[in-house]
Amino acid sequence: MDGDDVFAVVENMGTFGYDNILPNLQFRYEIDGQTILRAAFTGTVGRPQYEKASPISVLEYEELPPDDVISPGFENIGELEIGNPELSPYEAINFDLAIEHYLQSGGVVSAGVFWKDIDNPIYEFEDQQDNVTYNGIGFDSLSTTSFQNAPSATIKGVELAAQIPFTTFFEDSFFDGFGLDVNATFISSDVTIFDREMDNLPFFRQPSEIYNVAFYYQKHGFAARIAWNYQDESLRRLSGNSDFDRWDDTREFTDIQASYNINDNYTLYINWQNIFDEEKIQTYGRSTNRLRSGEFYGSYVRAGVRFNWR
Repeated sequence: MDGDDVFAVVENMGTFGYDNILPNLQFRYEIDGQTILRAAFTGTVGRPQYEKASPISVLEYEELPPDDVISPGFENIGELEIGNPELSPYEAINFDLAIEHYLQSGGVVSAGVFWKDIDNPIYEFEDQQDNVTYNGIGFDSLSTTSFQNAPSATIKGVELAAQIPFTTFFEDSFFDGFGLDVNATFISSDVTIFDREMDNLPFFRQPSEIYNVAFYYQKHGFAARIAWNYQDESLRRLSGNSDFDRWDDTREFTDIQASYNINDNYTLYINWQNIFDEEKIQTYGRSTNRLRSGEFYGSYVRAGVRFNWR
């Protein structure tokens, strides 16, 4: 910390409270000994995170190198995050319908549809200002993030899943222990934002397609699994116009896990995560190459021994 750094603590206070009546109706019908139909009608509420609803602001900034200063008096760049104690919790009415069929081999195949009607969804809004003064500090660029409620949103989709041992199709003992675990979700969503009604925005952080595929082996105390995961792009944060909205780019990664039970107390394990070293990319705008940030987690291996005390 430099001697010129200034910190201030300013007293502030906010109050909020909610009342909610949440219906919950569950229905289960056994069509036969192997097939079950399920339905649910529920109401849910999502309260805002403390840091989003607390009446505080956090400013982080740094001074530009002298050669980068364009306008005298505006020598800093910064990021300002402002809490909003007037945030309302989001409320949702949900309808789910699913059918499950259990296989003689121990597997299960299922399909489901879902629909959600949401009021007051919470989202992040970012505003970029140039040559602005805040709290007596001149900024060449100041990015301000706040949290707001949108009027309404809907999410609807279909989910398909199957967990299938290979002995379902092959009686040969060679395939005993091998299997396939897959699921796919297809989602259509929209959110209403004042002044952005014509932009056809999807719900926040909601990919339109999600896939997971895993091959596994589990027998004689040994278990192994290789899994591939995919998520379509999703809207992360809004700004004043669509060119500066933040989007999480499509992402896929592959993991491998294996374990062996030595006895009832000790298990050896090894996990190899993100084996192809996939990165997490965020862009300005939808389906663009205008990079906002890139996060590189690397590929890493973790191994060890688990002990169960009995």
